[in-house]
Amino acid sequence: MLFHNPVSETLHIRSAETTINGIAVIDMTGRLVHQEAGNRNTIDVSSFPPGVYQVVISGSGNNQIHRKIIVAH
Repeated sequence: MLFHNPVSETLHIRSAETTINGIAVIDMTGRLVHQEAGNRNTIDVSSFPPGVYQVVISGSGNNQIHRKIIVAH
């Protein structure tokens, strides 16, 4: 689960489905704008330009969860 969406500063991430091993944020042109390894619960998006982004959460095994977020300032 991702919240708050739309987000302006801090995106909170919770996953009951899998252990979070990494997070990638991709803009709508397919450019990787942020990536973190490890079990993270938050991402600071305050420096991201406003727009729609894809968040890819990598979990245990080959499990991936894809969600869209809106960054609005």
